[in-house]
Amino acid sequence: MRVYIILLIAVGLLLVAPAIAAADNNVTVVKPIAYAGSYGTGNGQIDTPLCVRVDAQDNVYILQDVHYGNGKIKSVITEYDKNLTFIRSFNVLKQSMSYQGWDPAGNGFYYDNLATTFDMDNGGKIYILCGWDIVVYDKMGKYLYQFPDNSFMSWIDNVKGSTSFFYPQGIATTSDGYVAITSGSAPENHEIIFITPDGKLYDKYDVDINDMQDIVKDNNGSLYVIQSNSDVIHEFDSWMDNETNIALNFNGTYSGSPSSLAFFSDGSMAASANGIFIYAANGSLLLQFMDNNRSANNESWGKPIAVNSSGYLIVVNGKNQSAIIPQPIEVFKYESGWIVGAQAPVQTSYTWAIEIGVLAIAVVFYGLLAYFFIIRKYM
Repeated sequence: MRVYIILLIAVGLLLVAPAIAAADNNVTVVKPIAYAGSYGTGNGQIDTPLCVRVDAQDNVYILQDVHYGNGKIKSVITEYDKNLTFIRSFNVLKQSMSYQGWDPAGNGFYYDNLATTFDMDNGGKIYILCGWDIVVYDKMGKYLYQFPDNSFMSWIDNVKGSTSFFYPQGIATTSDGYVAITSGSAPENHEIIFITPDGKLYDKYDVDINDMQDIVKDNNGSLYVIQSNSDVIHEFDSWMDNETNIALNFNGTYSGSPSSLAFFSDGSMAASANGIFIYAANGSLLLQFMDNNRSANNESWGKPIAVNSSGYLIVVNGKNQSAIIPQPIEVFKYESGWIVGAQAPVQTSYTWAIEIGVLAIAVVFYGLLAYFFIIRKYM
């Protein structure tokens, strides 16, 4: 009898541990609490999203490449209200002093196809980074003005005897009203450049970051630079006095840089890579989840993300995801270590640790009971 009871307790311990480890380590698929939008190239549809931002009223703006004609691409911003009801779309038009034969839009404008990202200031102005130009629109989609950014640094570098062009990368409006961009992949210029809203140079900071991919601000005004092909992001305070390097833990499933960052009001950060990763303010991994079961290790799914004032995480899919994601815009809710979707919430490693501790105590407790009240009886 004593042998059977001891074996029963041992088998119970062996069974419990692997089950918990598997639940804690496997990437969980969470379906969103809401979908919105439709795929396509028509008005209000989503083709190839590049960037998503949320304004002070929680309206959602999506910059995308829209394919049309014979292989042509144009940059479009599509706007939804806080309930993700479509409001408007507008083409990103640029002005030119000379005729641009490749895609004229009339009245001295042409359709832009170089836009990569954008940001919005507190007054609702939209600053769109379009290669060598920053184009400014109001929140109703009306063109206001544009200014060149190539006058602020040498965008042409002589590399091994050939001349190559390096576009700036990333744009962020700062809490004090300036526009920040980076020197991108330029091999000889590693700078964060601050521009006044009307297009005048305000300041430049040399940084030791090669191949800068994007720059994003959090709710406190700090700036984060994403470095291409690196899991390290670089945080600068709003005064550019202090730099903190944060190594992102992708839980062994991804190697490289995130395609998009977004920030919650509690200071935690979401990163889009081959899934969604959520980190505490100090960079420690809280949880990881996917919205489908086809995401592969080390393959970025390239989905831009944003967070609204209520803590809803917005994920935008392109047409390449239409076979597995029914609608392009997904909404998740993150609350104090939980991601809420259509199924049961996914727990963070912290909450798993608590449950594991409680379960371990319970196992030890009942094991001792078994020993004192049953096994000792037969000793």
